[in-house]
Amino acid sequence: MKKLLAQGLITLLAILAINHSLSAQSIVGTWKRTAIITTYSDGKTTDDMAALTKAMPCTADIVYVFEANGNLSMRVPKGCPIPAVLSTWKLNGSTLTTSMKDLTNTDQVSISGNTMTTTHAYSPQDKYVPKGIKSLKVVYQKL
Repeated sequence: MKKLLAQGLITLLAILAINHSLSAQSIVGTWKRTAIITTYSDGKTTDDMAALTKAMPCTADIVYVFEANGNLSMRVPKGCPIPAVLSTWKLNGSTLTTSMKDLTNTDQVSISGNTMTTTHAYSPQDKYVPKGIKSLKVVYQKL
């Protein structure tokens, strides 16, 4: 009986390890932002991608690189006034945690085909909470 229980436990751990590996691998790669959807406290939503691109056209060409080793970098076009950011990432189920210096951000993530969507629900525990904003959803396309 103990042997059967041990084999079952080993099988379960192997399945969990494979599942975690597949989840982490699906985010690995180069992604381009295609939408920034803001949800306000009053329920109104806006897609701010067009306004951002109009104000700073170079932001349309920024890409995000999730490396298998847990590093996350931004590739910013030359001459763009946005600083390139280096950070780390960790995926635990559908929870994506990114960290840089003294800032850690936790989002819910979903991946379907070549589309990744991250959603951040603001809470009082966040260091920065934009006034009147309930959540921010960012959609990316895998390159």
